[in-house]
Amino acid sequence: MQNYLHFNRLIFSILFILIFGSCDQSKDDDVKDKTILEGTIRQNYKDRTLFLKYIKDGNLVTSSKTPSENGKFEFELDSISEYPLLATLSFDTVNHAPKVPLKNQFLGFANFQFGLSNPAQYGHATDRKIFIISKGKNKIEIKDSLKTSKVSSKINTELDTLYQNINFLKDIKMENTKLFNDTKDVKYLTENSKHDKKINNFLDAFIKDHSNSFSSVFALYTKPYLQESDTSLVKAIDPKLRNHSLIKDHLTEIQKKVNSVEAGDTISNFSLKDQNGKTIEFKDIKAKYVLVDFWASWCAPCRKANKEIVKFYSDYSREDFEIISVSVDSDEEKWKKAIAQDKINWIHLLDENEKVNNKFTVLGYPTAFLLDPDRVVLNDKIHPEELKKKLDELLN
Repeated sequence: MQNYLHFNRLIFSILFILIFGSCDQSKDDDVKDKTILEGTIRQNYKDRTLFLKYIKDGNLVTSSKTPSENGKFEFELDSISEYPLLATLSFDTVNHAPKVPLKNQFLGFANFQFGLSNPAQYGHATDRKIFIISKGKNKIEIKDSLKTSKVSSKINTELDTLYQNINFLKDIKMENTKLFNDTKDVKYLTENSKHDKKINNFLDAFIKDHSNSFSSVFALYTKPYLQESDTSLVKAIDPKLRNHSLIKDHLTEIQKKVNSVEAGDTISNFSLKDQNGKTIEFKDIKAKYVLVDFWASWCAPCRKANKEIVKFYSDYSREDFEIISVSVDSDEEKWKKAIAQDKINWIHLLDENEKVNNKFTVLGYPTAFLLDPDRVVLNDKIHPEELKKKLDELLN
């Protein structure tokens, strides 16, 4: 009889574990299939409404929650995809990251994540947290401010470490830009170029050290500029991440960019407007040799290179040699002012939409290509001193 009772208890225990254990497992699986942001906030914030914003299907989605009396809150995102998303948490709906296409969300949002340590949007400073949200349960603890809050996930911890290293450089760059605007002293732009290199180095090292994490993908899209060596960074990222539907297109674009125009390539016709609004056709330039130079008014090395070229530009006739400078300036007035200020009196074209930049797959500035009479590239990424030497060799 005792054995019978013992057997019944055993069967009951097994059934209990199977039924209720499976319920718990089902609950865990249910959470895994959802995206939840669970948080706590200090009492002095509990009456304020929190706004969570993220990109879904190319649209900016905003959800709002008011914390409970004990300072707890929970957001559940609808049908979030498998891959991590960038999101913002703020106390307002005005200062949010802009709506960008889904395929560009890494680039658009990540620039804010790795922006200034006290970022401003549309000229208004705001207390907000920009973070990565992943499928499953995400937890955030808000104490002194949203900006300093911590999201307890591996990817956010990794990225926090990274931008702690680069934010101080971003702050210095912002101050230098203000000083340049006030004084017009290009030394501040030169310093910013050095800081860009330091930021690039931080990012390169981070990507190599975190190649198995999605954080490497987010870091890749915060680089100040792309360069040839970035092909190895792309290859360093785990293939499972590289082949992901979201980032595959981005990585393909980077690989296209690093395969830039080289010596031996023939350049076809293009057209852009000059500083007087006149459309200039590349095919109409009759000089034997043409330098196509990519630059911008805010690029200190570009302006320095232009000043070097000015010294010998007039040594050659326009039948023998001409320069087409293609600018990516977004501010047309600053572009025109730099042309006048630096006395660079050759052909200037504005490429606001980077149509011609993409044609040449330009990675950084300055970048110049010397073309022969058949418009074949003789030298790619040629420097002023090399240009002078080459022209003398070709024309004398």
